[in-house]
Amino acid sequence: MTIGLIAIAVIVVAVIVLRPRNARAELVKDVAFAVTIFVAVVGLYGLVFLLFRFVLRFSLGESVLAAMSASAPAAPFMGPAILGELFGKASAVSVAIASLVINLIVGAGYRSRS
Repeated sequence: MTIGLIAIAVIVVAVIVLRPRNARAELVKDVAFAVTIFVAVVGLYGLVFLLFRFVLRFSLGESVLAAMSASAPAAPFMGPAILGELFGKASAVSVAIASLVINLIVGAGYRSRS
């Protein structure tokens, strides 16, 4: 599991470093969006987890499942079809960022607990 996460991180860094300067400038513009997506997804995960675990007194597994259900949107699956039709190629970065946050941060935490 850890090797897979490291490999993905290395690939992402390599793609950023090997891009031309103007393409890197485009990626820097999307940092605020990436931070916003990260805070929204991880924040909602934490909020729902704490609600189910401590307020509603669900078990750890049930709390994690509820948090995953609430915070993991279907951006990687439905995003290209819906956003691609609305915004064209410009939506690819949004879908990619949402996919990385969901699969690497939220999903990795779920898999490590099971």
